[in-house]
Amino acid sequence: MTRATQLKAAGDWSGPAADVMVLDFDSRSHRNGTVTGIHGTTLDLALAQAVTPRTGDAFLADDGRLFEVVSKPEALLDIKPASDADLPRIAWQLGNHHLAMQIVGKRGRFVYRG
Repeated sequence: MTRATQLKAAGDWSGPAADVMVLDFDSRSHRNGTVTGIHGTTLDLALAQAVTPRTGDAFLADDGRLFEVVSKPEALLDIKPASDADLPRIAWQLGNHHLAMQIVGKRGRFVYRG
């Protein structure tokens, strides 16, 4: 199995990717584990630090090949609190349950797992 220990940011790598990894947020949030590309390549992740790859980034394998990361589209829930003071409390509560949340203006957004 091919092993990747580094992540290259979008713009910091060039050339053709050996495969494309379409990953949901949870899969992109782990520094260790196994992911499979659209062409069937299995990649063993062993990153030195926790990072969340974004679309356009690439995993660098020990053999020098690059594997492009694409964020898988996911359903999102948009939260519009009754008051500005409610948003930090809601974000804290969701974070306390280990749900990743994004704050956009006066709204909160998180991945729907229904």
